[in-house]
Amino acid sequence: ISPQLVGMGLLDLIPEADIIAAADPDDNNQDGISGRVHWVQDGKQRRIGRFGWKAINSSLRTQNANAMSQDMGLTTSVFMDPNCTANQPICWTAPNGVTPEVSDSSLDAVTDFMAALAVPERRVADLSTFNKGAQLFTQVGCASCHTPKQKMGASGRFPLLAQQTIYPYTDLLLHDMGKGLDDGVKEKNAESYEWRTPPLWGIGIVARDQEARFLHDGRASSLTEAILWHGGEAESTKTRFRQLPTTQQQTLLSFLNGI
Repeated sequence: ISPQLVGMGLLDLIPEADIIAAADPDDNNQDGISGRVHWVQDGKQRRIGRFGWKAINSSLRTQNANAMSQDMGLTTSVFMDPNCTANQPICWTAPNGVTPEVSDSSLDAVTDFMAALAVPERRVADLSTFNKGAQLFTQVGCASCHTPKQKMGASGRFPLLAQQTIYPYTDLLLHDMGKGLDDGVKEKNAESYEWRTPPLWGIGIVARDQEARFLHDGRASSLTEAILWHGGEAESTKTRFRQLPTTQQQTLLSFLNGI
């Protein structure tokens, strides 16, 4: 399913050094969490992937160009090759017009629009309950990957955002999520069982929709189901959530609905 679009411009401004510093691929601190950076090639540069379910795109502009290519079959200066599979030889040899179907100015306009999509305000009905939920979020281990707080770096295009603190609840790292979420598809250097930690801000608004679906393929129909599908590095966190009394589970879910 398509990911949330809010706040993507802010995620684009998190310094690479901060993402690298949070990685612990060999679990040196022995907390059971071994998030790793997904290094990807962006033109001639090697950069950190931060967008897409498996963090395959390093910038919001590249993410948009990739969506235009893979979802709509439109070429850009970023992805000039047609979206053809190995089993479509005619597709590869078909006329393509040589020039990109989406101009750089149009791609930049879409990227500017996406960068400006604001994160919704927190929805806190009861501050005491919200704070207790935040404590449980950390206590059971959710915050080990869904890092609550990040700080944005310098930005020539958005100078007022420099050094601002944001609360996306993600580390933008790849994690082993276990056999249950292994979709059998590798993307770039990401294994089939690895997924980027998705940001949680605004997830409560999504959850209000009775038709809402969660996780990469929409298999979960509620936040509780999404939690219970966690495995791999998150297995112990899932177990701790399940062991909470029902009232505390609801307090944690109430917190998620408010961020």
